[in-house]
Amino acid sequence: MLQVNENWPGHEVFDLYALIEALFYFWFASVVTNQPVLKIISKILLILTPFWWVFCMFLYPRLTESTASGLFIPSYEIAGAFVTGFALLALSESEENLFASASFWFLAGIFFYTFCTFFIMTLMDTRLLNPLWFLNNVFNILSYLFFTLGFRAIKPLSPSAKY
Repeated sequence: MLQVNENWPGHEVFDLYALIEALFYFWFASVVTNQPVLKIISKILLILTPFWWVFCMFLYPRLTESTASGLFIPSYEIAGAFVTGFALLALSESEENLFASASFWFLAGIFFYTFCTFFIMTLMDTRLLNPLWFLNNVFNILSYLFFTLGFRAIKPLSPSAKY
């Protein structure tokens, strides 16, 4: 039975990974969007996320019987889906050939992952998590397909480019 709590070996790595993932999503959205408001929202989330993580990891479990991951992960996935969804909309308004844009595929992968796995992660402290965990793996694989298309869309440097 998959249980991410203080008794699960490796929960510290899982929790730290969630923080790094959230920070990366907000940073990436702030870098690729050309919308000033979205840049500001992404940067605010980037700054506030470590404080939210500390609250979720150290204070929240003492106040409730829930796990820290059960609060932090769904909350950053909601914010990540929101930010990347709006970044995708902004990109679709400015790009002529959307499917040739690496940023589109990376944002679409992040949006797909955060939107789909949010529903699974809300079940973190329940018995429903185990029978549905395979869906998390399916969503991961599909997200990797988006990321693969993003890497394929990156234009190679010209031979005269200096490194």
